[in-house]
Amino acid sequence: MKAFGNFVVHNRFHFAIIDSLWTMPLLRTAAKVGPNVPLPTPYEIAEVFLPNEYKLMKEYIASFNSIWKERGVTIMCDGWTRLIRMHIINFIVYSNQGTIFHKSVDTSNVLSRDVNYYFGLMKSVVPKIGVEKVVQIVIDNEAAMKVGGKKLVDEFPHLYWTSCIAHCMDLILEDIGKRKRIAELVEQAKRIT
Repeated sequence: MKAFGNFVVHNRFHFAIIDSLWTMPLLRTAAKVGPNVPLPTPYEIAEVFLPNEYKLMKEYIASFNSIWKERGVTIMCDGWTRLIRMHIINFIVYSNQGTIFHKSVDTSNVLSRDVNYYFGLMKSVVPKIGVEKVVQIVIDNEAAMKVGGKKLVDEFPHLYWTSCIAHCMDLILEDIGKRKRIAELVEQAKRIT
């Protein structure tokens, strides 16, 4: 146990690795095969195991194809900015079978994230998922992104465009928090905790 703890700590792995579905099978396999089995090389991990896992994940996602065609999917487009001013947009596909990460776009160096830019990004994702499968796109409330979403509906008339309710609620709560009486109450609560 100490060796595993050292492995986690000294490699700076997140402690959630303990709860990974893969941790116990790894430990059981290591115990079963014994101490003289060599570890895979970095080449084997990068050039054999990773491509194999990628292939298996693609097959897993492809297994949803018939259900996506029958029931449709929602594309969630989530833009956010990190503290280091890195602007990322994630595209996530949601269906009744679960949520699948599609791609992430780093837009930090884009000079003008305007309506046409957002429209172009969203327009490029719909055919990759399948025009006939996408029924809705959910986006955050940035003004240019909202107009880009409306343009997307003009391009693909069968689509619905929706603002992200979580983002709406966040903005509403921020506005409520700016009211003098609420701001004072929040400050008092902070002092208690």
